[in-house]
Amino acid sequence: MGQYLTLPMLAFGAALIGFMTTANATIQLAAEPGTEGRALGLWTIVNSGMVPLGSLAMGAATQAIGVRSAIGIGGVGCLVCGCLALAIAQRGRGGLAPLRRRESAAGS
Repeated sequence: MGQYLTLPMLAFGAALIGFMTTANATIQLAAEPGTEGRALGLWTIVNSGMVPLGSLAMGAATQAIGVRSAIGIGGVGCLVCGCLALAIAQRGRGGLAPLRRRESAAGS
């Protein structure tokens, strides 16, 4: 069974590295000058520091309602949050205003 998971695991690992690299670069470019370190520190806390809390919540949900239901509810929650984030970004409130200002200032 393990040999069938090799390619999906490689693809997932490559996608994860690509996501982390893109997220770090976007955060650094979007942060106000002089606050890049603070922004990355907050990103690290949110991205890595919340894993234990999420694991605890998922474990409790799994015990209460079962594995399939807990994973399904978690997936729906991720989709809802993703759609909300996309809607906010489409409205122009996505937090990239400093990046746009720097680009327009550089072009002037």
